[in-house]
Amino acid sequence: MPVNRLSKVSNLKNTLLKEMKKEDTKLEILQMLLHNGADPNLKDNEEKTALHYAAKKGTLDICQLLLSYGADPNIKGGPLKETALHYAAKMSRLDVCELLLRNRANPDIKSDRYGMTALHYAAEEGALNICKLLLSNGADLNIRDGSFSETALHHAARMSRLDVCQLLLRNRADPDTKGDENKQPCIMLLKKKHWISASCC
Repeated sequence: MPVNRLSKVSNLKNTLLKEMKKEDTKLEILQMLLHNGADPNLKDNEEKTALHYAAKKGTLDICQLLLSYGADPNIKGGPLKETALHYAAKMSRLDVCELLLRNRANPDIKSDRYGMTALHYAAEEGALNICKLLLSNGADLNIRDGSFSETALHHAARMSRLDVCQLLLRNRADPDTKGDENKQPCIMLLKKKHWISASCC
């Protein structure tokens, strides 16, 4: 890539995001762009930043690079207006979640569209270690989503994620709490014949 192109701010603006969208994103190119003034928090037409793409891909080294140049882990973007931590939790990227949380990612931020937190997603996916990580970093297990006013325990129970249910119950999640559809996690598990297994912790 010619040096004179890198020196022009107008050309730098979108180059970082274009590189991140490639399947074979090159760390050295990103480093050169950032060193020459590319903004790591610039958003594309979906309002996603480079960190959103890196978190979804699970490229830890690129996430580290972006954060070292000031990438904000709490920016919302994409169709659902989610943070990089949402993306990492949905994709079960434990190492990326750890990195983001060390860099002040807020585990309780809700997506704008469905009001989901990273813990809701991790519970739904059955990502036990990510659930443990989020809880150890202060995630609120009683936060309700914005669609049906359901907690992480509701999401885990619906998907029969028994190990996650056990973890949440050990951390004093309320099995009797009701969402907008009047559903209780304990009843959801009973219908799936899982309540005895989940409650034996």
